[in-house]
Amino acid sequence: MKKVQIDYLCQHLSCKMPCREGTIIISEKDFVNLRHGSAEAGCMRSPSKACKIGFTQDFKILSKKEVESDQEKEVESAQEKEVESNQKKDKPKEQYGLIERFEKLEEEKGLLEKRILGLEQSVNELLKKKEKEKKKPIRRSDK
Repeated sequence: MKKVQIDYLCQHLSCKMPCREGTIIISEKDFVNLRHGSAEAGCMRSPSKACKIGFTQDFKILSKKEVESDQEKEVESAQEKEVESNQKKDKPKEQYGLIERFEKLEEEKGLLEKRILGLEQSVNELLKKKEKEKKKPIRRSDK
C-alpha cells in the first residue's frame, strides 16, 4: 500500500494547540478521501484524531511526497514522540474550563429534562382530576 507524507498547516485560525502544523503519513487512499472532503483548493480534511481539540479541520497541504518504508518508520517514530510530548503538556486552562462547563451544562440539561417531564405528568394528573370534578353532579344536602 502506498503511503504519502504530508506537511500541513491547520486552517483553524484561533487554534493555539501544538497540532497547528506538522507532518502526517497516511495511505494514498485515505489522502484521496480526505482531499475530496475539503471544498478548499490545496486543502484536505484532517484525519481522525489529528486535531487535539477533537474536531475535523481543513489542513492546507504544504507539501506531499511518497514515502518509502524506511522513511515511514523514522517519521512515524518521530510522530509518536511528538504525540507523547503533546499529551504530557497541559491543555490550556481555557480548554479545561470549557470542557468542565460543557459537562456541567449537560448535567443541568438532564436534570431540567427530568423536572419538565415531572411537571408535565403533574399537569396531566391535575387536568384529569379537574375533568372528573366537572363530570360529577353537585349534591346538596338539605338539612
